[in-house]
Amino acid sequence: MKSSWSKSSKNRINKTFLWRATHAKNKEERKKKNEGRHIRACSASLYGLATLAEKREEKNDMMKHNATIYVKGVQSVDGEDDIIELTSEGTVETGEKGLRLCYNEFDDDGLESKTTLTLIGETVKIDRSGGNEMSMIIQKDKHRKCTYSTPMGALFIGTYGTHLSHGGNRLHLRYDLDMNAVLMSQNELEIKYIID
Repeated sequence: MKSSWSKSSKNRINKTFLWRATHAKNKEERKKKNEGRHIRACSASLYGLATLAEKREEKNDMMKHNATIYVKGVQSVDGEDDIIELTSEGTVETGEKGLRLCYNEFDDDGLESKTTLTLIGETVKIDRSGGNEMSMIIQKDKHRKCTYSTPMGALFIGTYGTHLSHGGNRLHLRYDLDMNAVLMSQNELEIKYIID
């Protein structure tokens, strides 16, 4: 009986020792995993902060000014030109990254819309909100797709930039519009701005 009790005790001690050793090992592994997660989380946080700083720096790179903006647009369809000219008070943001113009305009029905034109490199993005909503990207020597909102619904049209120049407070742009690979119109946009 005594020897049986001794063996039982030894088994309990061995099991207890084995459980403690395994528990300690698992605890150490969990600690290492948590440290690894903490390092990755810190790295991700630092990366996020760096990205945020870059975005803020990029945003702060643009200098914003009030300006008078002159816009002349020519749309040619089947050899006939439709010319639109307007003068509007707006804002101009300039910097090493590019140019951003914001101004308001009215359509034939008197609905006001806000137009934001952004120039980066050889790409122009035109966003219009309000009366006739539009989001259009025009890139020199590239075909791009965009949406144009109408009372009948959204139209999906293509753009192809044929000319782009900027300098001396003037932006000149020529581009084609097509639908289903069929040419709709040839367009020219000239914008001049005078900073107040």
